[in-house]
Amino acid sequence: MLFRCFTLMMFTAGIWSIEIISILGEDVFWKFNFVDNLIIRQGTNLGDIFIFVSVVTYGLIWGIGMFWVVGMFDRWFS
Repeated sequence: MLFRCFTLMMFTAGIWSIEIISILGEDVFWKFNFVDNLIIRQGTNLGDIFIFVSVVTYGLIWGIGMFWVVGMFDRWFS
C-alpha cells in the first residue's frame, strides 16, 4: 500500500509540474490564448484557474487511485 501511495504522489507531482508550465507559463512560453480567453470571457483570474484545475486533478488522481491503493481493482479484475 505504501508503494502505491508513493506512486500516486509521484504521478500527482508530475501532473502538477505540467500544469504549472502549461497554465502559469502560457503567456511566457507560447501563445494559445486559451487561458487569456478564459480570463476575459469568464471574468476570473489566473490564480483561480490554476487552483481549480489543480484541485480537480488532485481529486481525480486520488479519488480513483484510492480504489487502486486498497486493492479494489485487483479484486474486480482477477
